[in-house]
Amino acid sequence: MVVLLQLFAPEFIEHYSDLFGNAFTIFTGEQTSEYSTNIRYYEAEVALKGISEHPWLGNGFLSSQWNGGYLQFHRYFYPADIGILGNLYVFGVIGTLFITSPMLLVLFGFYR
Repeated sequence: MVVLLQLFAPEFIEHYSDLFGNAFTIFTGEQTSEYSTNIRYYEAEVALKGISEHPWLGNGFLSSQWNGGYLQFHRYFYPADIGILGNLYVFGVIGTLFITSPMLLVLFGFYR
């Protein structure tokens, strides 16, 4: 399969090898040449710090229409960019469990 992709769509292989290379670079603790990967790493650091300060109820959501939103506290931070870490930052453990409970109930219902 990989050989066929390499023959007929080499840009596909190149694109994904770059993405996995960036992920590996981040796991080793280095900066990458891709801006979006670096900013998500920064956002994850901000989120982990906020989660450690307020793990149960979270930090709340700050609208960007109010005094620039998160820009007044962090140079660049959008919780939606970092998935479950962003949810934990905004809503905390209790809120994230509450929000994801319908999905979890459906998933566990299928496995009975």
